[in-house]
Amino acid sequence: MGSFVRCLYFARTFLVSVQNTNPTLWAGTNNGTVYAFTITVPSSSKRETDDVVCHLAKEIQLKHRAPVIAIAVLDGANRPLPEPLEVEKGVSPLPDTTQAHRVIIASEEQFKIFTLPSLKPFCKYKLTAHEGARVRRMSFATFTCTVDNTQHSEVDLLCLTNMGDCLVLSIPDLKRQLNAAAIKREDINGISSLVFTKDAQALYLHSSSELQRISLSATSITMARCYLPLPEGIVSGDQEDEGGAERSVDDSGDGPQQIMVNGNATGSVGSVNDKSDDHRSSNGVMDTTTEAPSLNTHNATMSSSAGDITIDSVKDHLGGSGEDIAKRLAGITTLTVTKTTTVIGNSSSQQTVQESSSVVTSNAIVSTGEQQEDSECC
Repeated sequence: MGSFVRCLYFARTFLVSVQNTNPTLWAGTNNGTVYAFTITVPSSSKRETDDVVCHLAKEIQLKHRAPVIAIAVLDGANRPLPEPLEVEKGVSPLPDTTQAHRVIIASEEQFKIFTLPSLKPFCKYKLTAHEGARVRRMSFATFTCTVDNTQHSEVDLLCLTNMGDCLVLSIPDLKRQLNAAAIKREDINGISSLVFTKDAQALYLHSSSELQRISLSATSITMARCYLPLPEGIVSGDQEDEGGAERSVDDSGDGPQQIMVNGNATGSVGSVNDKSDDHRSSNGVMDTTTEAPSLNTHNATMSSSAGDITIDSVKDHLGGSGEDIAKRLAGITTLTVTKTTTVIGNSSSQQTVQESSSVVTSNAIVSTGEQQEDSECC
């Protein structure tokens, strides 16, 4: 399919001679060939009777024979020729015809500029050789900035590659100014649907129902310039719902929080300790009959914090040799078993066991050997 037409371009430029401009038609094919036709338009008096005639004037064959993606003609000021009716509507100024025009031919692999009407090569930029990518879209945009209280503007070439990158090249020397990764290379729909604007912005399909907007200019910000009118009452209702949600969050955070034990709210830790001190007897032995609820509460509290204590942390706290630490740990284990028996036993046996536990506690500080003898005596 070498003769397959990939792009068409209309322009009024110098194709036959340097003195006069002619309406022209440019066609780029799939095998890297560009055909330039001159268009003969009859006068207004014969427009209804005579036909518009095209004649082949020039032909350009690219050596690498890559498909031609786009064609554009630059005027004497190195600006692209205005679109149809832009001059009549006052959108664009008249093109400069005082100097020679140039034509830019963009193939999938490179950009090449020829001088008109001689078609002498001016310069080129090999995109595939430099970037390892192929051209998918070409356009032009105006970049403006303020330098020393003066407005500076220039027209550059915009390019989209098959890798999803957007390039900015200066014209007519084709120097790279910017290379930005805009779209993921896997997003084929986004790359094929991207279009550039004249102020260096771009739009593409981010999904089947979403348009993504990007900007390649530092002075052109992609902010929304439109709005969606909503029925009355919807916006105010949403604000009231948000305000109620904020108030509920604030109310939940105010006030002191109570400690929950087995699903019931209890007081502070200090008040529990004060109540437990009131039930102590004069001989130093606790009344287990009245202290059973408080013991259960303390046991529940200690069991929640005991998970952070490990054997290594106990060894570091006690210090000494390994044998001493093992003896102390054995004594602590015996004491813990005795306390567990105190909670489970009845009221008559609790008094006897409590007395034996006090003896074990007093002898656990000396050594493990003495502790075992005292336990046998009890």
